[in-house]
Amino acid sequence: MKIHKGDIAMDMLEDAIDLFHDKRFLSSLHLASAASELLSGLCEINGLESSHQSLKQMVKDFHDSNPEVFAKPKAAIKRFNYSKNAVKHINGEQDQFAYISPEMHSEMYIKQCQKMLDNFGLCLVKRI
Repeated sequence: MKIHKGDIAMDMLEDAIDLFHDKRFLSSLHLASAASELLSGLCEINGLESSHQSLKQMVKDFHDSNPEVFAKPKAAIKRFNYSKNAVKHINGEQDQFAYISPEMHSEMYIKQCQKMLDNFGLCLVKRI
């Protein structure tokens, strides 16, 4: 079966919003962050601003403005992506617990997706 990744992202985002309303924030976070990755890739393919590009540019600008205060871009992005990676990966015995705010991070990824959909001129009926 051939399925466009935009359709996959939309399906995951709608489910993430439903789960958010049901207060199932961990599952919502997982789906919303996966949808964000797909939508970022589609934005980049189509020459539109993606959340990933914006984040990379923002952390680079911060670091360049004051390297003593702001983390190197790679380290900053790793910290920013911690929540989405914590709910889908485990890296050995010392990594059995996640230190995240599921509701806040889920909402953040849902809003990222909604912003990217706006870049495509699409409006999602479901909102948080």
